[in-house]
Amino acid sequence: MNQDDKELLRRDFFGALFARVVEPVFDVVEKKIDQIGKLADRLADEATPSTSGPPILRPPGVLSEAHFLKACQRTNECVAACPVKAIRPMVSPNPNLRNTPHIIPEALACVLCEEMACIAACPSGALLPTPREKVRMGLAVVHYDLCLRADGEECRVCLDRCPLGERAIRLDGQGAVEVVADGCTGCGVCVMVCPAPMRAVAILPHT
Repeated sequence: MNQDDKELLRRDFFGALFARVVEPVFDVVEKKIDQIGKLADRLADEATPSTSGPPILRPPGVLSEAHFLKACQRTNECVAACPVKAIRPMVSPNPNLRNTPHIIPEALACVLCEEMACIAACPSGALLPTPREKVRMGLAVVHYDLCLRADGEECRVCLDRCPLGERAIRLDGQGAVEVVADGCTGCGVCVMVCPAPMRAVAILPHT
């Protein structure tokens, strides 16, 4: 056997040894690293409530979404206490959001009831006692191009139905609907009652 054949045999031997011994060890180590990484990600997700995704309209008395998610016990007592059934448990694939109370104003808005029943029913402090005029669930935004008043109609539905009246929403000097940022509670009544074919009002929930 010449020197070239010996060198080729040696390379084949060590190549086979690497494939049979070393490569499987690398595969095991890579799998373990991947498993550890996934476990760390899962633990981080469980430890820190996720606030990703579009803002959610919460019941009155919420300080922030992060505080709410940490404090809420998902008992749904606020859901049961709401006199107009505006609060409903959230359906979500995210376990941090699932079954938390929220409001969809297009369906049923918060009416800022005098007793603030949802806050009184909350057992965990996720909803803090707040006077109705100090509630800040979000802020109403008017899309003027969709408002019936832009077409010359004398619509006043959102103005007349707002629980706080002109402290929260009024007409400006040109007769257009104007939201008063310092007075708007974000309750969503204006959204719910808007008669425009495409609702001219939306709520931007506070985060």
